[in-house]
This record gives sequence, structure tokens and C-alpha cells, in this order.
Amino acid sequence: MRTCRRTASGRRAVRNGDVADRSNTKTTLLATVCDNHDLQPYLPQIVLARYTQNAAPPAYLKDACARTGEPLEYWHRTRGFATSHIIKKWAVRVRSIVHSFNPDAWILLVWDCSQTHLNEDVASYLRRLGILVLVIPAKLTWLLQILDVCVFKTLKTHIRIQKSSMRCMDPHGRLPLGSWILPCASAIRDVIVDRCHENAFERMGLGASVDSIKGRVRRAVDPAHVVGRLPKLREFARMVNRRADTDAFRALHATVVGHFVTVQRLPLGTSPHQGAIVPLPDVAPATTRFRMVDHVGLNWEEAMEREIEMMALDRHRQPHGRRPAVQRDIRFAEAEV
Repeated sequence: MRTCRRTASGRRAVRNGDVADRSNTKTTLLATVCDNHDLQPYLPQIVLARYTQNAAPPAYLKDACARTGEPLEYWHRTRGFATSHIIKKWAVRVRSIVHSFNPDAWILLVWDCSQTHLNEDVASYLRRLGILVLVIPAKLTWLLQILDVCVFKTLKTHIRIQKSSMRCMDPHGRLPLGSWILPCASAIRDVIVDRCHENAFERMGLGASVDSIKGRVRRAVDPAHVVGRLPKLREFARMVNRRADTDAFRALHATVVGHFVTVQRLPLGTSPHQGAIVPLPDVAPATTRFRMVDHVGLNWEEAMEREIEMMALDRHRQPHGRRPAVQRDIRFAEAEV
């Protein structure tokens, strides 16, 4: 790729663009946030980075990934996509971390109705793990999904700021091969790992009371009209924008809704099926909070932009006291290859 610019004399100056970075041909982040600031620093943030031709990355890239520290994890040979197979492995990993932190905790998973997330295979697997699923209605992730509303815009802007600063330090304005790892890891740590997301859950209506609903959600939905109940078959079909007259969807509805009914009938104090217990490092809780009261005279979008500028002043912060980031080679079943 070649780029052009005009010099002071008006002539075109041509320079070669960036060399194609085959260490990052497709990347997906499986981000996880919760409403407990003590648990948040332990939740796995999984990066699915596709190396060229879906091969395992070379040793120097693996070393760069390991230096970013936990709870970042890099799953190789995944093609860079979050398939149903990957989602099930992610659920096992999250349950293991949560139950290592609190063995008696029930996990309520809130996500959208993507076909990758919401299918009979994944729903049955999550039910066996004891994970309850709360589905965000179709076409409403921009309003109700915490990561889309409160996290991803800040994360992407933070990454772009750090990459731009790295280009400014290079005499040719280029990014070295594999240089995406450090700014992405630093942004994930600043925006997701070390940040308390309890206020975001409350704003979206996922707090202890619907009275905590604020902002655009409150303007769209009157909290007085929010009633807690399980959806019937056709209501669930309208909510996820699917046909209700298929056997597969009936099974999906029975699996998701039936799990809530089963848990409701359990005696008080019943603990869920425990996942694998793993040792957790001694780290400080996530204490950084986003508070509108700190941004007087600004709306939500302007306040978030100010937060990004403040975080950009502390670039490339290395993790202290963290073990090396976990790395795994994912093996697919023959039917998925």
C-alpha cells in the first residue's frame, strides 16, 4: 500500500504504508464485566487473535502477550471469531473464576440474542453449568447492553490514542509488527479490568431496584411499568426476533425459561453447581468509577470524552504483581473445522 501527500512546493511525496501485520488479521475481544468491584479484576478478558493462516503465533509474539499479565488471556488458533464452541469454553472459564472467588454465587449472564449466543446447544450447556441467562431484546443493544453503551466506545478510542502516539514516535509514522498487543492490553486494563462497573449496571436497570434506571433508558421506559416476570413462548419470539413455530425455538425457550423456574423452586440458600476452583492472585479491587457528578455542565458523551483524555495521560501502564497472561491453543471438533 502506498500513500501520498503534498509537500510545500505542491509536488506529491509518496511513502510506503505499513507492512501488513499478519499477527493480527482478525481479532475479537470477549470482554466480561460484573457489578462487584472486588470480583472485576479477576474476570478473564479473552483476546481471540487470528495469526496468518490460522497458525500458532511465533515465540516472540507469545512472549509479548504473556507480559501483559492476567486477567488477559490469548486463545490462539480460533480464527478470530467467537463461535458457539468458543462461547462454551468461555463460560466454563468464567464460572471457574467466579466460584473460586465465591463458591455460593449464582451467575446471571446478560447478553444479546445473537445466534452464536442464543441457540439450543449453548443454552443447554449453560443450564448444565448452572448459569442463568438474561436476554437483551433484538435491536436494543445500543440502549441496554452495558458493554456497547458504557465500555466499547471508550475502549476503542483509548486504543486509537495510544496507537497514534506510537506512530508519532516513529520517524516514518509506522507501527512495528505485533505492536498492537501493548496498547490493546493497556486499554483493556484501564477501561475494563481496573474500573468499577456497578453504576453502569444500575443505569441499565440491573441494580437492586428499577428506581436506579437513569439516562436514555429512563426516557425510553418508565420504571413504574417494569414488571418482573418470565416471557411466554410468543413473547420470547418477538423479543429475540425469531419464529415461534419451530421445534428448535420451543426447545430454546423451554431451556432458558425453564432454568429460571427450576431455580425459583429451590430452597433458600441452595448453592449452584461449582466450577473448578483455581488460586486467585492477591490484587486490589477495581476502584475507578465513572461519576457524572465529577463532570459538572457536561452531558454523558462529553463526560466520557474527558475520561478518555485523562486515561491517555497514563499510557502503556504495565501490570504490577500479575502473573503472565494465560495462552491456549483451541482445538475444534472435526465438524467445526
